[in-house]
Parts: sequence; structure tokens; C-alpha cells
Amino acid sequence: MNRRHFVKTLAIAPLLFTKPASAISMFGSCSCVNILLHGFFFLEFQKDENDKDMLVVATPPYPYHEFGCRDHGRWRLQNPSMCDSDLRTKLAPGSKLKFPTKMLSFSKTDLQIGHPFIDVTKAYPILLKLPPPLDIVPLRLGKRSDVHLLDGKAKRSIDSYCDPTFLGLVLRLKYDSASPTDPLFPKTRNFYAEHCNLPDINEMKNILNAARASFGNEFDLDMADIPPAVVPSDKQNDLPDEISPDDESAIMEGDPCFAANFHSLKRQEEDERSVEPATCPIFGVRS
Repeated sequence: MNRRHFVKTLAIAPLLFTKPASAISMFGSCSCVNILLHGFFFLEFQKDENDKDMLVVATPPYPYHEFGCRDHGRWRLQNPSMCDSDLRTKLAPGSKLKFPTKMLSFSKTDLQIGHPFIDVTKAYPILLKLPPPLDIVPLRLGKRSDVHLLDGKAKRSIDSYCDPTFLGLVLRLKYDSASPTDPLFPKTRNFYAEHCNLPDINEMKNILNAARASFGNEFDLDMADIPPAVVPSDKQNDLPDEISPDDESAIMEGDPCFAANFHSLKRQEEDERSVEPATCPIFGVRS
């Protein structure tokens, strides 16, 4: 299979694509709000300036990544500066302070890091400050056997914390409700740090080097290769009612980067939608 097969030019979609009422009704009466992460993100629980728990999400600079955000039902990708980055007053805090095993995570102690992994004083393409979520839910599960990591401190730490069978390729941060001060906050907001095309192993090594440049050489993770394994999006009956399969769309599954600043993530045919487990994973940083 041609790894670039997924990249094709589509007609530019309208600025706002509104789902039909039958699709919107699936959200039911749930008052939850979802932040979905797609691509190369690192998550770390830290203390804020008032010594309260917060969840920090960051992605390192990388010239061949596309960074963006969009709300449910809006297919056009926006610059991250168009979406709020500090949501601590707009989302009701939960009590979840641990990462699930079906996401890749490693311990700072195992890597001998004695300071925050994510430096919130630095500039990142996307840096989010969130309250602790009600839940952290891996979606679009791929197989751990399709992620071939080379031995090192980070790899051994991941092996000790993570489910040996599955990992989520999209991560859901679930909150109880939006703040009453912002009643129009969307049901689901998506953040992206992804390629327009499927990267090869050499590019993945460069991406991991970019992570070391941002977060420190203690993060010694490296990959051996990228198996040609793909994971389709979930079906609606495999998801909680308040999540739509449309919100699992990756950048390369829509109209990719030929029309700069006008990316449309309106999804293509079912057999042309897929994401690989080993490309641009999401990592949790444990104490």
C-alpha cells in the first residue's frame, strides 16, 4: 500500500458544516464537555500558581506538523491561537489525577527528571492549561504490538505502566460541564498536532528529536520501525453517546494541506480513513 495514498485534493468545504438533527440528537441530555487530543501531545499534572492541581498539555515545535483546533460540527481547522489555551475557569474541575493504562505514559522518576517535564514558561505550538478532568478516556484503540520501541529508560518505563495489548490513538478529556460564565462552550473541542501525510520511520525519529529539544535529553525514546498497521475510526455503537465518530477524524483523513489555512476535515470514504499506532503518539508524564 502506498503510504501517501491518503493524500488527495478535495473541494474546499464550506466554512461551517452543520450536522443534521439526527446526528446532533445522539448527544442526548449529557452535560459533559470533551477535549479531544489528536497527534503528538504530552500531558502532565502540575501545581498552578495557587498550588492547585492542573493538567498541562503541550506539543513541541516541529516544522512538518500541522497545529490546529476545531469544535464539533465545524470541519474547518483553525489556528490554535483562535481557541482558548487556558480553560481552567471555563471547565468544571474533576478529580482524575492518573493516566489510564491504555495510553502511553512514563515516569519522570524512571527517567531521573526532578523538575516539571513541561515548562509552562516556554512557547509551544499548543500549550493548554486545564483543570483535572472527570475522566481520561483513550479512543480509537490500536495495538501496542504495532509500536516498536527501542530499549531505553523511557521504553522500560512505558512497559511498566501501560497495557500490553491496546493504546488509544485519540485521547478524550471529559469534564462535567462548561462554566456558567461561558454557556456556549462546545460539547467537543479538538486539538491537533499531526502530519498531513503518514510519516516514515526517519521522520518519526526527527519528531522524537524535536521532543528532546523541547523537554530534555532524558526523554530517550526511539523507534525501530513503523509497521503498516492502520486503525479505522470507531463506530457510533462503540462510543459513549456524547462522542461522535466525526470527532475522531485525523488531519490526513480530510482535505490535507494543499490549501494552506483552509484545511477541511470533512471525512473521506470509509476505506480511506486510517491512522497508524506508531505515528505521533500521545504520552502521559507521571511523577
